Amino acid sequence: MRLIGRDNEIDALAEVVATTPGGGSATLFVGEPGVGKTALLDVAAQEAAGAGRFVVRVTGAEFEAEIGYSALEQALLPLTPFVNRLAPFQRTALLIATGSAEGEPPERLVVAAAALRLLQLASEERPVLLMVDDLQWVDQASAEVFFFIARRVHGSTLCFLAAARTGSSILLGHVNLDERELAPLDDKASDDLVRERFPTLSGSVRQRLVTEAQGNPLALLELPPALCGTDPIAEEAMPAALPLSARVQSVFATRIQALPEPTRDELLLASLDATGDYDVLGRAADDPTLHHLHPAEDAGLVALTDRLAFRHPLTRSAVVGLATGRQVRDAHRRLGDALVANPDRQAWHLGEATIAPDEHVAELVEGAARRAVARGDRSAAARLLKAADLTPDLRERGRRVAHAAYLGAFQSATADAALRLLEPGQQYSPSSDEALYSAAGAAYVTLVGEGDVVAAFRILHNAIAAVDPSQVIGSPALVAALDIAAFICQLLGRAECSDEYRSLLDHLGPAAPERFSLWVAAVLDPARTALSVLDRIDAALATIDDATDADVVALAGTAIYTDRLARIRKAAQRIMAYAGTVEVPHGAPAGIMLWLAEFSGGNWDNADATARAIPRLGDQGNLLSVAYVAYLNGLMAAARGDDAAARQSVDVLLETANARDARLWRVYARHVLTLSAVGRADFSAAYRHASAISAPGEFAEQTPTALWVFFDLVEAAVHTDRIPEARRHVAAARALGIDRISPRLAMLVTAARALTISDPADMNDLFLRALGPEDIHQWPFDVARVRLSYGECLRSARAEVEARRQLDLARATFGRLRAHPWVSRVDAQMQLTDALASGTEVAGLTAKEYEVAQMAARGLTNKQIGAELFLSPRTVGTYLYRAYPKLGISTRAALRDALSGRQPTERSDH
Repeated sequence: MRLIGRDNEIDALAEVVATTPGGGSATLFVGEPGVGKTALLDVAAQEAAGAGRFVVRVTGAEFEAEIGYSALEQALLPLTPFVNRLAPFQRTALLIATGSAEGEPPERLVVAAAALRLLQLASEERPVLLMVDDLQWVDQASAEVFFFIARRVHGSTLCFLAAARTGSSILLGHVNLDERELAPLDDKASDDLVRERFPTLSGSVRQRLVTEAQGNPLALLELPPALCGTDPIAEEAMPAALPLSARVQSVFATRIQALPEPTRDELLLASLDATGDYDVLGRAADDPTLHHLHPAEDAGLVALTDRLAFRHPLTRSAVVGLATGRQVRDAHRRLGDALVANPDRQAWHLGEATIAPDEHVAELVEGAARRAVARGDRSAAARLLKAADLTPDLRERGRRVAHAAYLGAFQSATADAALRLLEPGQQYSPSSDEALYSAAGAAYVTLVGEGDVVAAFRILHNAIAAVDPSQVIGSPALVAALDIAAFICQLLGRAECSDEYRSLLDHLGPAAPERFSLWVAAVLDPARTALSVLDRIDAALATIDDATDADVVALAGTAIYTDRLARIRKAAQRIMAYAGTVEVPHGAPAGIMLWLAEFSGGNWDNADATARAIPRLGDQGNLLSVAYVAYLNGLMAAARGDDAAARQSVDVLLETANARDARLWRVYARHVLTLSAVGRADFSAAYRHASAISAPGEFAEQTPTALWVFFDLVEAAVHTDRIPEARRHVAAARALGIDRISPRLAMLVTAARALTISDPADMNDLFLRALGPEDIHQWPFDVARVRLSYGECLRSARAEVEARRQLDLARATFGRLRAHPWVSRVDAQMQLTDALASGTEVAGLTAKEYEVAQMAARGLTNKQIGAELFLSPRTVGTYLYRAYPKLGISTRAALRDALSGRQPTERSDH
């Protein structure tokens, strides 16, 4: 049996039950109800049996606590074969004590000594473990016997192990026991336990359960089935007081039921309010002093300090579970009446207090839902469903359900509930919120469920095209539909979808918020259209710190390919911080944006941590939290040289792309492969992958990633003797004005141009111009890559001193980032630079032989190598002919292995 979070205790038990001669021990575990004492004893029983011990197990029973020697009788049953070996007076004492014989009641000391002797007799055959669970319920007479035995096991092969609740009165005055407290599980162990037993629960639901259970394993295992059975549930659909199973409720029931009725009433108000605000509770109870709560404090259920606090969160749930439905509704009503100053809490309580349709209460609940939407709180969908349930008018009910269906589409449990409430065949006015919310919700559910991306886009296109623009100005439902349609349009990566989306914005005119036209220009075809809207993007991004979560995510999209990610970092961090405690609809997208900002800004460890957090911010299986995270992890793996992890990410992306016919994931897979190939200097593969994203001389529409692999493509083309293709691509970038989009792109376009220049002086000038501006240093990885290329060119031009300086600077950055493939590339160039400067050999070869061999190992032909080094193919062949015997090989295919791991040697070049 595996107990999560109990490794230390299990190690201690292994020592306790070991059969070492003379190793007898007496150990007592104490802990709160449900903390796992019985489970720990189960492990001890298995360990003891495995070690060859005879296990005698006793369990105290609350309702037998008044029956003398009832627990001792349990212990005697497995020991029956040894009873006849006792001295007659001891045998008689035990049989009379346990009711198996009649006679004068024996002295307890005699009974205890007889029980000890019986265990000793059994131990002569094999060591015995006497184990007593729920010691607090053991009858007093048996307890005295067990403690007598426990004090006398040391030095024998007999072990005593017991478990009892903390603070049990039966333990008072007893010493010589090795008492160990079994503490609640920590948060990590609690989370691990829930993840293992209930893997389909979302991160926010797990967090709520972990918080409520406070490390109590019984609660952690019993709450999920009591809460949702076998169905998934969203955090916002969870009640304030979680339903308890009978097992968990029984832990608290006795103390609660023993309280006076007025105390239970005020305790119920406190349980449903959950804030501990005395003013609110006093108004609701019509008892300003709340003096009826004192018995609950005396019973250890609550602490009355500056605010009322439950000593265990599950006490609240137990109080609610023990109340009748009428009592709970009446308490909600009184709390709602007391919360006029807090409309959100008032609406919730009145909604819970109301059974029949009531438009006034429905309006209050919907108002609270709208405020929740504005702050990105996922409880909005559940609140709207509640409002719909309370709505007497069918049309109003349909509008509220449709809005809930859209919001709930992002949360699997709520989505199903909302969509089930939609009337089959319900016809809505084309320009109504109901129609647009229904389309948006249905499209998203289709997208993440069936995966039919085209069908999802068609649902939204038809709904948006049917509206009268004059009737949807300021409509949040229109914004929702446009947001989902934009994402799907990007996912499909088809020019016809881009055209249709632009047509929808033209149709809507002023009814479509400006951010959508900025997104189209900056994301769908940034190479051609971003330049014209940069001023408007900058103005919008200047306000992003004060924007709603939805607007932050939308505006952040305009920053990705325009290299303005640093400006969205603070807003994304704000959403991520909130999403870490409450599941919000924009948590995962904000996490993706933050990762991109951290990665481009050279904060790679922060990016790694963000990637690990993203899956916890959205429903498991969601498109964003699987494929996007695979993309981000793939880029990091490629940059740091983990080819296996990069390949794994590529497999996920391609699998997702094939399942949904989504071109975006295929492009992202090519991007990961490109970066990985460039890092290991496999320029043939890099060229193949980069040109598959966008061909040389082109920046394909619907392919913004072409901007990110621009330098990769040019570098790979130059290294594979495709100079005309490299020059054509640089010319296309300059013609489109890509170098005017951002300082980073200006640096890369200028550096790429330098790579294609044959004149060393012009090359040098262009690299200096590329690296000159101060503002490029906010992209350290890109700057280091340009320095590496500059150093390579300087080394080829025999400018060894400056080459070494650029390579040193590049290596420092790559080293800090742990960009291992690029560190290796720099080191190889440094070896060549030093060899050229000093006349030493590299890997047993002259510097020129090594340089030629290294390029051949990358897959370049003699002609390609000659073009790059200004040598004839015949001369290249001669260098290789000399290199083969020095390396102990005879074929070109063996070059890479032969060159790996060799160090420079001090030998003459002649």
